[in-house]
Order: sequence, then structure tokens, then C-alpha cells
Amino acid sequence: MSNLPTRNNPVKATRIGPKILILYSLPKVGKTDELVKLAAEQDCLIIDGEKGTQTYDTTAVIVDSIGKIKSVVADIMAEGGKRAAAGMKGMDMFPYKFIALDTLDKTEEFAEPYALQVYKETVIGKNFKGGSILELPNGGGYYYIRNVMTEVIDELAAVCPYLILIVHVKEKILLDKMNNEVKVNDISLAGKLSSIVCAKADAIGYLYRNNKGELRVSFNTYDGAVMGARQKYLAGKDLPFDWKVIYPEVFPQPAEAV
Repeated sequence: MSNLPTRNNPVKATRIGPKILILYSLPKVGKTDELVKLAAEQDCLIIDGEKGTQTYDTTAVIVDSIGKIKSVVADIMAEGGKRAAAGMKGMDMFPYKFIALDTLDKTEEFAEPYALQVYKETVIGKNFKGGSILELPNGGGYYYIRNVMTEVIDELAAVCPYLILIVHVKEKILLDKMNNEVKVNDISLAGKLSSIVCAKADAIGYLYRNNKGELRVSFNTYDGAVMGARQKYLAGKDLPFDWKVIYPEVFPQPAEAV
């Protein structure tokens, strides 16, 4: 029992902010601007499938396939290996403190041809003549796409302390307790993939601009809407968007006035 944690000797927290953060919004709200601002202040690699960073001087890699994303992961792992060999430890072994995947829905598009390639390399798929994995009967192709997507997210999460997943929004209709139709925003991923990806996240925020044009993020939790956070300082909050608020342990806090 001496080596096990107890109420009086708990395991100390090693992280405050969300390991995996999902931010979703309508197009053109300002997601890329905020990622570029983060990259200007911290070691952040933007993996850009939307080509939205091409008008910025920033730390971004343009990708157009799952293979390219995996190549970036391999390069990061190689650099991490060099750092470990040089005696670096802990957080210092990571070339980037943050990695931002922009966007998840574009990555899902990339996953379709990659999943087909993977399927054709299996025993049951080697004779498949279809041009898309989605031609498999009974929606079976989505299983392979989900596997590719979760694999990519896990690989990215393994090579950085903090992973940010950007995704667009889709609107869906739900019934409230009074059986009235209400519109809620959901992340724009197909079928079960949405819930699988959200289950991996520590925090899910909806980015929007209020009627004054101010960028805000909501971690409020509603039935049927994917928002919320495990972090108590974010859970249930609707806040002006600020990386310093989401990751307080990363950014130096101002010294208190004497």
C-alpha cells in the first residue's frame, strides 16, 4: 500500500489545460488568425489542410493527404529522438508545445482515399474493385475512415503536449423538453466519428462572434450539443477568446503589483 496514492498523498497534477482541445465554428470567424497568434507566442505547428495560412508568416505545413500528415508526424518524432539523444527530458523533448490540425473535416476528406488503400491491403479487401471505400455495403466504409481518423489524432497527440483540433460547424434540429424544435450547432463530421472524436477531447468549445463583433468561446453544455470541458475553470463558461485563459500554465502570469 505504501506505493499507492492515498487521500493524504495524492498524485500531483502534471497538466492544467486540455491535452486535446476541439474548437468548432462557422467559416471565417477567425480561427486561423488565432492559431497564427498562438504560433507567434509559443512553439506551435499548424498542420493546414485548408491553405488558410498561406497569407501569413507562420509555422505551418500545408498538407493534402493523410500520408503527408503522417510524414509530418515522422519528422517530429525524428527531431524528438535527436533531442532525447542529446539528453533533453520532459517537455523539452517535444519540438512543438502545440500542434493544431486545421481542419478535422478536411482531414476526414483525406481519410477516404487513404482508408481505401488500407482496405485493399487487407485479405478481405484485396479483390475490392470499387473506387471509394464508401462503396462498401451497409456503410462499412465509415468504419475504416473512423479508424484512420482516430489513428491520426492519436499519433499527433503523442508528439506534442497540447493538440488543438479545428473543425467547422453544422446545424441540426433537436426537440426540447416541450417538444419544440430548436437549432443547435454540432461539429461537421460524419456519423459516429463526431462522438468518437469528442470523447477524446478534454474540452470542446464553440467559437463565435457576438453582436459587437467580439470573438468568444462557449464551453456551455447543452443536451444534444457538443460543448463542455473537464477543466473546472472552463466548464460551463462563455468567455472572450484568449489562449492565456485556456492554457494558464503555458503563458507566464503577470507579476502581482507590490
